[in-house]
Amino acid sequence: MRLILFFAATLAYGGTPKVASDTTVVVFVEGHEDLPGSRWFDVRSLVTSIFKKINVRIEWEYGKPSTELRADRFPVLLHVATVGPVGNGNPGPTCSLGASACSLPFDGSHRVIAMYDTVYRSFSDRFKLVPRVLAYAIAHEIVHIVTESAGHSQIGIMKRRWNPLDINSIEFHELKFTESDVLNIQSGFNSHRQRAQSKQ
Repeated sequence: MRLILFFAATLAYGGTPKVASDTTVVVFVEGHEDLPGSRWFDVRSLVTSIFKKINVRIEWEYGKPSTELRADRFPVLLHVATVGPVGNGNPGPTCSLGASACSLPFDGSHRVIAMYDTVYRSFSDRFKLVPRVLAYAIAHEIVHIVTESAGHSQIGIMKRRWNPLDINSIEFHELKFTESDVLNIQSGFNSHRQRAQSKQ
């Protein structure tokens, strides 16, 4: 059985290691229809870009994933919750009060919930931050799903709570994953691959 190990090459943008490039995260989306088209495009593009920096490929699909377990495709279910004036009044599943996003890493559903309305209200005075903060929050929760962990880092994207300096880094698309984050993501992919291969 093949085990893809951590690829130790580093990148010029800060020395962050790469993940081996043989597993794609496939994000199945619902609820995004209530966002303005350009806003959703910005969020999706930013999430893709965040993961591209560590060599993780993101694909976007709509509807429900197949029940087939594939070693090269890690499925994530993303619900974009919108309420109030930016949506149709249907919040769908929700996170705790004030959270930008949340996830369910332990129940096997692979579900991420992004709270667009919360982010919209929090950054109404810095409007260009809305899609950026939402994208980083989604990226943060995708990692919880991939790693099957609720753990956090002291700095960077996987920090438990972002402070104003972190938000400034998000504004300029500079907040990063730590080396430990990347190792954990690789380990999550390895575990997923082993499970899929054991079912073949």
